[in-house]
Amino acid sequence: MLAQHEIYVLNRGFVNAEDLFVGDQVYTLDGWETKLSRIDYIQSDFFFGKMNRIDCGNHNLLSTDETKHRYYSPNHGFAELSFNEVEQKAMYKKYDPRFYMPVLTWAENPEERKVDNRDLEYVARAIAFGGGTDPRLVEIIRSTAGGDCIVLIDLLEHWCSQSPGEGWFGRAQVKTRSHRVPDMTIADELSVVAARAGFTSAIGTSDQSIYLRINYESMPIPGSRPRNEKYYKQYYTGMVYTVGAGNMPILGRSNFGRVFYLPSGS
Repeated sequence: MLAQHEIYVLNRGFVNAEDLFVGDQVYTLDGWETKLSRIDYIQSDFFFGKMNRIDCGNHNLLSTDETKHRYYSPNHGFAELSFNEVEQKAMYKKYDPRFYMPVLTWAENPEERKVDNRDLEYVARAIAFGGGTDPRLVEIIRSTAGGDCIVLIDLLEHWCSQSPGEGWFGRAQVKTRSHRVPDMTIADELSVVAARAGFTSAIGTSDQSIYLRINYESMPIPGSRPRNEKYYKQYYTGMVYTVGAGNMPILGRSNFGRVFYLPSGS
């Protein structure tokens, strides 16, 4: 991962790769299971040259030739694909069980609950009606379990959606929702909740407002743009990091602002 990548560390929030420590607790994705793991090791190196760029909507990041990306095929199961393999083996335009989809997020155990529904609704209502300055909001959000994350995202969609979006031919675009949030700390924490609920997200600003845009896809299929606009090279100069946490993808934010489980290698 790059120096510009951020990793979500328990009790610290999003942290740049260069500020990570061995022993930090992070969310990892092990097959279909999300769990807390400890960082085992961190290695760094200086990079100058062409780097691989994946630009497929919410799957948007830079990586080196050595990086293995987590993909899944209904016919073949999980696979760790290099950049060159991704271009050849990934699904394109339509669903095909013979090919692979990127595994960006997956929901935690939906049966596990720690927070009462009234507290979750309080968070959603507070954000919806501009009462987002209560310090208890972050405390409630951080105390959520897997099932709580799913319920909270559902409540946010009900109370806080700014726009359902517009799809082709005037249809509602149900793949994304934008939510106005009071500050960046809450936006960061809600983006983590979204990932733990099985969704990807990104944070944007407009007219002194902060928006959290949630994408309701755990495994997106690239659309109709030509492949050379989705998978290509670009120059990069800077540090790259290999962060070990059981050799599993780690929840973080790419250099393009997308929150999902990043490849742990450089």
